[in-house]
Amino acid sequence: MYADGALGKPLRTLAGVFGVAWESYRLGSLPIAAVIVDEHNAIVARGRNRLRDDDGASNALHRHPLAHAEVNALLNFPFGELSASRCTLLTTTEPCPLCVGAARMSRVGALTYASRDPWAGSAALFETVPYIRQQGIRVTSLAGSPLETCLIAFQADAHLRDTRAEKELKAPLFFEVWQKVVPLGVAAGKRLFASGVLLALARSGADVAGSCKRDRANRCRGCGLGSV
Repeated sequence: MYADGALGKPLRTLAGVFGVAWESYRLGSLPIAAVIVDEHNAIVARGRNRLRDDDGASNALHRHPLAHAEVNALLNFPFGELSASRCTLLTTTEPCPLCVGAARMSRVGALTYASRDPWAGSAALFETVPYIRQQGIRVTSLAGSPLETCLIAFQADAHLRDTRAEKELKAPLFFEVWQKVVPLGVAAGKRLFASGVLLALARSGADVAGSCKRDRANRCRGCGLGSV
């Protein structure tokens, strides 16, 4: 869980990755981003969710079921130059089964995630599956940090956006699971979607991450989350 001090560096790094997640949202994908840092905390690879957008890069999957942020970050990692075991995969969202497996197969030394995913998050696999546990990947959760609420809100807004685009009548069933674990983030996401703030900012090409500001109570004042 989140705490000040020792977790300060990964939290600051993930907050800086917020802009990459926003790019995914702006282009129609889920707002999830990941980076890989070396032992000096220097970013050596980046990736973002590209499930729905057409911004294809030669070194990334896009419009593909496997186009997850962590997978794309690992595809960008210079395996021939650096040792993955000495690096950390930082992701905005708790990895799903696919991304847990990708981290294991890539032999990264550590993984840190900023927000929980009560529906698809599979960090427990690092402990419950012998093959994955044998690798000894050090896993850290920043759940409970101020950043988590913002990230969950963006996710909720994005899923509601996609639900409307697919002309579904109800929010996805997993919202019920999210609501029990991260109620503040889900509530904020529903308000954001109802207001249309994020969709308007995305269409205008605004840099939400660059304008994100917090008050003394550490509440976001830049994108409609001020009441959280």
